[in-house]
Amino acid sequence: MRPIVVLAFIGQPCSALSLSIDPETLGDGVTEADVTCDEVAFVQATQPEAICDDADVAYVGNTAHTSLQDAIDAATDGDVVHVCPGTHPGARLANRSLRIAGMSSDPTQTVIEPAGKRTLTVTGGTVAFEGLTVTGSGMKASDADVLLEGMRFDSNVHESGGALSFERGTLLVTDSTFTSNTLSGEGNGGALELRDGCFEIRDSHFEANEAGYSGGAVDVSADKAAPSTLGVWDTQFVENTAGYAGGAVTIGGWGQAKAAFWRTSFEVGHADYEGGAIATSGWETIEISVSTSTFERNTAGYMGGAIQSGGQGRAYLTVEDTDFDSNEAGYAGGAIGHSGWEEDGVRVEGSTFSGNRSPGGAAVAVGSWSPTHLVIEDSEFTNNLPDSSVRYGEKSPNPYDTTPIQPAVVHEQTPATKRNKGYVQLVDVDFLEEGTHLLTGCGEHVVGLATSLTCDKSRQRTP
Repeated sequence: MRPIVVLAFIGQPCSALSLSIDPETLGDGVTEADVTCDEVAFVQATQPEAICDDADVAYVGNTAHTSLQDAIDAATDGDVVHVCPGTHPGARLANRSLRIAGMSSDPTQTVIEPAGKRTLTVTGGTVAFEGLTVTGSGMKASDADVLLEGMRFDSNVHESGGALSFERGTLLVTDSTFTSNTLSGEGNGGALELRDGCFEIRDSHFEANEAGYSGGAVDVSADKAAPSTLGVWDTQFVENTAGYAGGAVTIGGWGQAKAAFWRTSFEVGHADYEGGAIATSGWETIEISVSTSTFERNTAGYMGGAIQSGGQGRAYLTVEDTDFDSNEAGYAGGAIGHSGWEEDGVRVEGSTFSGNRSPGGAAVAVGSWSPTHLVIEDSEFTNNLPDSSVRYGEKSPNPYDTTPIQPAVVHEQTPATKRNKGYVQLVDVDFLEEGTHLLTGCGEHVVGLATSLTCDKSRQRTP
């Protein structure tokens, strides 16, 4: 990831065209089917058959065991290991099909603490964890299918994935809470570090998690040979922070990745550089969709106060029916920033932007090494300051060169310049600002209701 410089285009004004942007250049948007994992047959919950005595740690059936590891070793696949209230050392599971369940209805009453480098370790198999609190050094899982149901991960510290480091498999998280998990160094995923798999998070809460580099709460990456997907439903992210990118969530890696968020809130997240709530960066195609969600008071030191999309490959961002309120970026894109390396795009529909702040593009800033398409429909911008609500521009050819950049030369669309074309299209966009320019990057300013405006920005740099 590299810094960008966003410029206003200088040249011919935007013209009202009959152009309709090909949806394929903006991605199709991520659907629930794209990020819903294949069904996994986890061991179902059962009622415990015994009442815990003081010396008991866990039961398999009506047989008591004095350690969690002993109970797991004695269980056969398909069993439920019921864990007594109290504080107990963790355990390791290898190629097992079990459910590990706390016997109290309150997960804070059954605490699992470290017994080794990690509090819990899963290698292979299919394991469900229910009604436990994990503290100390979190969990590691690989080549496995894991369910976390009604779990708490509190104050775990590790070098990566403070609460859980997971790779290769399926992870389902539901009705779980992750608080104050962090990393011992400049790693990724203050709570969850997820690699090469299918991941679902539902009805959960992430608060005050911190990563030294990226993904204050969740970091997702994909290998070239193993695409990753992330689906998030009805979840809250509050006060998560990252030292570089993605105060709450980062999606990237060497391979393709898709992520989508429904009815999810992001509040008071922060990244020192980009993406106060969500950031993307990868070498292949990354597609992100956000729907019926809220972003409030997230901040980034450089770009994308709420969301920063981009990377070294194609990056597609779709935002629908979502509210952005009082987010802020130090340089550009108070709510949304985008910087791509290949032809890609951003589409916003039915959303509101209020009180967002940035010196460049107080609400939305789009810049790119290559043609990027921006479409905003049926949306409203109010009190976004101090710069234009929407800014559309280009990256510097050398982001580390502080020499002033010459503006791009704008041409009519001709076969000779089609390679560098990019489009901006506004349809039924209501700018309610006063005393500020509302759209820059097209050679003119748009004020009021943009009922239908298309900017055809074929462009070519001067030799």
